[in-house]
Amino acid sequence: MTTLVSSGLNDPKKFDVSDDGNWLYVADNGSHRVLKVSTSTGSVTTLAGSGTYGYVEGTGTGAKFMNVWGVAVDGNTLYVSDHDLWLTDRVRKVNLT
Repeated sequence: MTTLVSSGLNDPKKFDVSDDGNWLYVADNGSHRVLKVSTSTGSVTTLAGSGTYGYVEGTGTGAKFMNVWGVAVDGNTLYVSDHDLWLTDRVRKVNLT
C-alpha cells in the first residue's frame, strides 16, 4: 500500500472493501474525502469530496464533507458518516455504479 500512503492520506479513520474485493474505500478525515483504491494495482482516486471542509451535497469532487469518519459498503452503495464537531451527524449515500 505504498501508493496509498504516498497519495497524501491525512488522518484516515475507517475503511471497507467492496463485495468483490476489488476496491478499498477509505474515509480520509483530514482531507475531507473518500478515497477509492484498486486492490489489484494500488491506484488511488478521490471518489467523493472536494478536499475542502464544508457540507455540500454533490457528485464526486462536487461534494464537501466536514469530518469523514467512516464508510460501509452495501452492494452498489457506499454509506459515509460525516459529522460537524460532534453536534450534527449525517449518513451520506454514494452510488457506486
